[in-house]
Amino acid sequence: LSRGIPVISSYCGGPECIVNKNNGILIEPKNTDKLAGALLTMYKNHKNYKKNVLRSEILAIYGEKPFYEKLMKIYSNILPD
Repeated sequence: LSRGIPVISSYCGGPECIVNKNNGILIEPKNTDKLAGALLTMYKNHKNYKKNVLRSEILAIYGEKPFYEKLMKIYSNILPD
């Protein structure tokens, strides 16, 4: 996603909070039929995703600056002044 490429992922305890219908496809784990369907869907529709939008949205949440800001907030809450 940080490269502006839509993704296919499974519900496995992490991607669900990142991947959505606007940036990719989520499928049930160990379901080869769903994976095959998702691959075909992505092949047919990958051009409908806007690379610059995917990239900017994910970096706004998980990029270097937001990561640093979240980390500093955690440190400031646990370290004495």
